[in-house]
Amino acid sequence: MPLLKRALRTIGAGYLLGVLCAASAIAELPENDVGGEASSPVTLRNGFAEHPDCPITASDWQTNPHRNFESLVFKEGKSFYSISTNMILSWYYSGPEAIIDSDDFTAGVFSGCFDGEYDCGLKSNKKLAKILGKRSSERKDGEEKYIRQYFSASPPASAIAATSSRLGRCFGDNPAQPPMEALNLVRVQISREQCYDLKNYPDAGAFAWQNFFKPGEQCKDTMWVPDQIYAAQIKAKKAEQVFASRPIEERIDGLNGCQIAYGLVFGGLNGRKTDPLPDEAITWALQYEQAAIDNQACPIMPEALSNWVQKQPLDTFEPAQDPFLFYLQRNMKQEKSFEEWRTFIARAMGHYETAADVQSSVPDEACEDFSIWLNQSHYAKITETRPERTFLYQLGGKLPRDKRQALCVAVPQSVFRDYGYERGASAQLLARMNAQDVARKKFFDDLEASAAPNKWKPTYKPEVRAPRCYRTGETQETCFYN
Repeated sequence: MPLLKRALRTIGAGYLLGVLCAASAIAELPENDVGGEASSPVTLRNGFAEHPDCPITASDWQTNPHRNFESLVFKEGKSFYSISTNMILSWYYSGPEAIIDSDDFTAGVFSGCFDGEYDCGLKSNKKLAKILGKRSSERKDGEEKYIRQYFSASPPASAIAATSSRLGRCFGDNPAQPPMEALNLVRVQISREQCYDLKNYPDAGAFAWQNFFKPGEQCKDTMWVPDQIYAAQIKAKKAEQVFASRPIEERIDGLNGCQIAYGLVFGGLNGRKTDPLPDEAITWALQYEQAAIDNQACPIMPEALSNWVQKQPLDTFEPAQDPFLFYLQRNMKQEKSFEEWRTFIARAMGHYETAADVQSSVPDEACEDFSIWLNQSHYAKITETRPERTFLYQLGGKLPRDKRQALCVAVPQSVFRDYGYERGASAQLLARMNAQDVARKKFFDDLEASAAPNKWKPTYKPEVRAPRCYRTGETQETCFYN
């Protein structure tokens, strides 16, 4: 725990802090969710009764204080299937008033059950579909009367059967409901963890069931679960097992020694089971993150931390996210002032700069037109794969016009050359940019030729292959030989 506290004080808004805070925010599941004595089922005045074969509970129903009846029509739905289920169940238990009471959006979606757009087990009725598709304020008296007349009769058996599919038997003892085994549900013995995880498969079908399922109240040792959701969960668990058992060669594929070392340190700082970390771990990890963002050399690792790294097994190793990618993703989502965008863009573009394609600021007189060109390139050059150009084009499309000129702060020579060609830039402007590029190139060439300890782009780049090394001294490497 002291290490975690120290990390939170030291690392500011970096990648490590984001993960550490996320980990501390994960709430433990209650211990008394599974088993124990079940509370007595509740029966509402509209006739709905709670039942183990139905995920809907009395608390899901809402009472309209002006009309004095219970309804599900305002229950938030995740899809058409949820909305149609809410409407048909409300119709069954509360009659036409529940349909009339629905909001325009819900009624509009439900109209698809009557015009052939959706299969709800209801016969086509173009007139009713048209009325439900209108705003309630635009309906004529005769149209509301037609709604009331149609929904005065109970839903047909076909609608009850269709609504029950992958939901459960929620229509009391109505004989139109198929048995549970015929509703695409499966009865399983399930752990508490598995039960809570059922909410994590929204694309596996059974939307209505998920919309009502409340793990804290309804998780049992044995329960009915939609077959598609359970199958998706089992498939995901098997994929996790395959992923967790992959060999070391696959785990470290594409990584150099420094990246492996960072992954081990990062995992140790974020709760992965390891030997106790030495005190130097956080400082070195932060130095590595800054170096990765700026495309600088991997920092020299202290001996004590290197000894720790070498002792850690790699058979459970998991790579850490690239700090530079995290830096981009976090900043691209944040709101910023013009100057903050300039600072971010300058640093991000610096990561991509090379001696063969140096970067300069676009002159003020050309900046507005250049930013417009980037905005247009965002849409015209969607197949671009070079990362520095993708970054500029993406921001050209994202930034509002009053902040777009922040993109002029650091532009590769090749990008401005393309802009000049496509826009027919003047010879004077091109000559001015070329002079800036020549001066910048000379500055870096002189720096590389000097005895300065901090080169522009340090030459130490550990290879992404065996023996996968990292620096433990100015002229010393330590490698992974296993």
